[in-house]
Amino acid sequence: QDYAAGRLRGAGKIFGPLSKLISAKPEHNTAIETALAANIQNIVVDNEETAKAAIRYLKQSGAGRATFCPVSSVTPQEETAEQRETMRCAGCIGRADLLVDCDAEFRKIVSRFLGRTMIFSDLDAAAAAAADGQDGQVFGVSLCHKRGQRWRVRKFGKTPAETREAEGIAVLEGEHGGMK
Repeated sequence: QDYAAGRLRGAGKIFGPLSKLISAKPEHNTAIETALAANIQNIVVDNEETAKAAIRYLKQSGAGRATFCPVSSVTPQEETAEQRETMRCAGCIGRADLLVDCDAEFRKIVSRFLGRTMIFSDLDAAAAAAADGQDGQVFGVSLCHKRGQRWRVRKFGKTPAETREAEGIAVLEGEHGGMK
């Protein structure tokens, strides 16, 4: 009864899975979902006490496992100089977190999970940006979908032995529990 109302006894508010709290333009949905990966199903709650109460509830009832994301303890990502430089690259659509619509109270969570991800129009543009990137912090690049495919290009530069990876993930478009 309390859970159905979005509350647990002795705890605060359960807002629901992140996927139900955000939206994006249809042409950006696949890129946003790809960038979020499993985080898209994180359960957003108001604070750590609510997360602890929900975890206790799941353990006591044997109802499974979930990842909780307390609004009160999330630190948003800060824009980097590398991202500002990437914005000038051909085919760059923008930072993923800024392409997502959500209530103001969830903006820090969206920034946390998507604030370092850049969305590009196609794989060639993302690969060119990754190849031209600066050494430094990790940043990700996800592409808008084209013909039912998802792509993620990442440049890793945390160590002098920089690595680059281009990964294509073929998916079937349709009902798959995506964003609202």
